Amino acid sequence: MTISALASAGGTLVLAGVTVASVRSANRAARVAEMSLLAAQRPLIVPSRLDDPDQEVGFADDVWLHVAGSSGASLATDEALYLAASIRNIGTGIARVARLVHLSRSPARHMRLCGARSRRASG
Repeated sequence: MTISALASAGGTLVLAGVTVASVRSANRAARVAEMSLLAAQRPLIVPSRLDDPDQEVGFADDVWLHVAGSSGASLATDEALYLAASIRNIGTGIARVARLVHLSRSPARHMRLCGARSRRASG
C-alpha cells in the first residue's frame, strides 16, 4: 500500500465520521422541530368569558338548554340528566370533549344523585 492510498482511506474514514455526526444532529433538530409543531397544534380548552353570548345547546331527544358565558346548565328529568357547559378552545388544534363531569356542591346531594343513577341502571 502506498502513502496516497493510506491518506485517501484516512480521509474517507474522517468523512464518514463527520457524515454520521451530521445525520444525528439533523435527526435531533428534526425531532425538536416536530415536537414544537405538535405542541403548537394542541387544543387548549378553557371556560368561556363572561361576555360571550349565550349558547343554545340541543340534545337528540329535542331538549334544549340555554348556557350563559362562563357557566353551565343542567336539567334533570325522569328519563335523563342533561349537562352543558360554555367552553372555549384557545389552542390551534381541534378539540374533542370526551366527557363532562358535574360535581354538586353538597356531598349529600351528590351521593343521592349517584345512588339514584346506580339504582336506575341496575333496576
